[in-house]
Amino acid sequence: MSVEIKSFIFFDTEGTGLPQFNGPAKIVEISLVACSVDHFVASSSGETPQIPRVLHKLSLCVNPFKRICEESSRITGLDNYKVEFESKLGVRELEMIKSFVERLQQPVCLVAHNGNGYDFPLLRKEFIKHNVAVPEGLLCVDSLVVFRKIDQARDRERQEDEEVARFIENELREIERLEREEELLTQNLGECSGVKQETKNENDYEILELLECKSIHQKRNETTPKRSATSSSPPRLGRRRGQSSPEETPQKARDEQTPKSRKQLFPEKSEKRRYRLCDIHQRFFGVLPKDTHQAESDCFALMKCALKEARDFLSMAQAHSRTFQEVSVKKCIF
Repeated sequence: MSVEIKSFIFFDTEGTGLPQFNGPAKIVEISLVACSVDHFVASSSGETPQIPRVLHKLSLCVNPFKRICEESSRITGLDNYKVEFESKLGVRELEMIKSFVERLQQPVCLVAHNGNGYDFPLLRKEFIKHNVAVPEGLLCVDSLVVFRKIDQARDRERQEDEEVARFIENELREIERLEREEELLTQNLGECSGVKQETKNENDYEILELLECKSIHQKRNETTPKRSATSSSPPRLGRRRGQSSPEETPQKARDEQTPKSRKQLFPEKSEKRRYRLCDIHQRFFGVLPKDTHQAESDCFALMKCALKEARDFLSMAQAHSRTFQEVSVKKCIF
């Protein structure tokens, strides 16, 4: 769908574990960092994007009343002992989230990295479980999808540029080939003209020689020879000059003058891209994000990456967002 988004909420959760390994996950930490789209775009100007000054934040740690797996504890730093006395995620907390969303400029879009596969179903499940209405018109978009779409669009543009470059390169090669052929043709015509002139001069000389020999022979016949005349043979005709040997053909000359293949304008294969949030952050800024797998820190890391591609990110988010009510919770078991 394509809507005019007015606010972004960068959203992240930390859970008890991955559903495929530890059964249905439950939320342990949730963080929402929001800003208006106007401030989002304005903060992206310049070489280094700046986090907008006007932000709205909500961060909660809750007791999942479920064992947090060791791997999740190692990654997030959260375990059951640390959240033992925290409140559970219930109606009060969900109404708090709902109020947070409703006070922002509408329409609002939740943005989470790999949100379709993890964060969105986890939160949607809690709204359904506690029978709390989802904020009306709330949208959501997976930033992993958005970054992939941005790269795909640029790859298509790059491919079109390559095709144009190849076309121009082929045209230039054809022009060069025609110019070489024209040059060889002009050269051959010049050589042929020289040979003809030289041949004409030689023929004229030979005719004069023959006439002179005939005149001398006639005079000798008309006078009584004092002694026997020696027979003289006509001079041998010399080999015509200017003729090229069979090996020196125009094709051979053309082949020798043909330049080697030009260097390719673009590499044939591009490096495979990875789309984990830490990989995108490193690709954009040359360093890994700090304090990964802490919900609020991950929200800021995601916002920073989105700001790097602000206008394209906004455009793709508007094109590929959907309503939060459409999020499927089939993989979540209550």
